[in-house]
Amino acid sequence: MHGFIYRHHQKLRREAGETKLNLGVLFMDRLIWLVALLGPLATIPQVMTIWAGRETEGLSLFSWSAYSLFSVVWLVYSLVHKEKVLLFNSILWIIMNSLVLLGILTYS
Repeated sequence: MHGFIYRHHQKLRREAGETKLNLGVLFMDRLIWLVALLGPLATIPQVMTIWAGRETEGLSLFSWSAYSLFSVVWLVYSLVHKEKVLLFNSILWIIMNSLVLLGILTYS
């Protein structure tokens, strides 16, 4: 992973005529992968409440359908722009949103 990010920034530096790597940008590039993983995983308690407890009260079918649709749009965007971190994040969000959505449809 680090190699990909480093090579990506080497290419950007060459294109911009820069000779020094911006450590702040490199830090953010690493941090965003963690955020891309942890954001969707924060939905696990909701998924567990639905599937283990069969509890869907207060959940909006419309909202979770919209979240799922928006995740698909982000997935397409990430494919068009070849953004790996967005692709990874979008896939995780589609999985989590779909689990919630299916739970709402199953237990409501």
